[in-house]
Amino acid sequence: MPLRWGASNSTDLDDRLVGSDVDSGTELLGGEVVERAPLSVSHGAAVFGLMAFLEPFRRQGQGWLFAARPELAFGPSDRCRPLLAGWIRHRIAEVSAEAALRIAPDYVVDLESTPRTPDEERRLRIYGREGVGHLWLVEPDLRRLIVLRHTTTGYLEVARAAGSERVFAEPFDAVELSVAGLFGDDDEED
Repeated sequence: MPLRWGASNSTDLDDRLVGSDVDSGTELLGGEVVERAPLSVSHGAAVFGLMAFLEPFRRQGQGWLFAARPELAFGPSDRCRPLLAGWIRHRIAEVSAEAALRIAPDYVVDLESTPRTPDEERRLRIYGREGVGHLWLVEPDLRRLIVLRHTTTGYLEVARAAGSERVFAEPFDAVELSVAGLFGDDDEED
C-alpha cells in the first residue's frame, strides 16, 4: 500500500509523511509518495550548465528568480521537486527558505527518460494543470533537450536538440543555447 501525505482529507501542506522520512528525493504525486533516484554526475553537470546559461536572465530587465531542486506544493496531494524552476520576479514577492513554494513556476526543468516513465507522465500532467508555461526536459544520457510550451490543449513541443546542436529555447530564446555546453561537454565553434 502506498504511503500517503497526512490524513486523507488534510489540507495542511505542512503535515509530515505518515510512515516515511521527508527528504529531497521524495515527492508526492496524486497523494502517493514517490522516491526519486539521486542525481548523477551528468545531472549535476546539466544543472550547472543551466545555471550558467540562465544567469544573465536573472539580472536583466524584469528579472527571473531560479531555484535548484525546489519543493513545489500544488495542493494537498502533489509536491514536486524538479531539477530547476524559475519565476518571473514580479510574480513572486518573497521566498521562504523553510516552506514549499505554492506559486506555480513560469519555467521548469525536469529529467526525461526514454521511454518516459509513469511518474514523469504524472509530473507533466501536474505541471500542465498548474499552468507552468515552459517545460524543458533534459536527458543527460542522450545529451538531449526537449522544450515544451503550455497551450490550452496541453504541452506543445517547440524544440528538440541533442549533441552539438544549438537551439533558441523558449522562454529564453533571445540567446542561443549550446546543448553540448549545457551538459558540460566541449563546445567548439565550427
